[in-house]
Amino acid sequence: MIEPYSETEADYENLKKLDDTTKQKLSNILFDLMAEDGTISDQESMLFMTLMSDSEFPIPDTQAWLDWLASSEEAVEETDAM
Repeated sequence: MIEPYSETEADYENLKKLDDTTKQKLSNILFDLMAEDGTISDQESMLFMTLMSDSEFPIPDTQAWLDWLASSEEAVEETDAM
């Protein structure tokens, strides 16, 4: 057993070895799981972005991803307008 959040360099290296189609599928699945409850916390998004960066995963190519991006941009615009 490994401790939660104790990623290792080897874990990321193994993920990098996956073919592009598998990486895309996993990226989509992981994002859809995160978005399942309708809310993506800052911690979830930070962990997901780190995974994408460190494992060379592509961004999801799902409608849920596009919807989340749009809602995130709207939240930033509302904050900037205040």
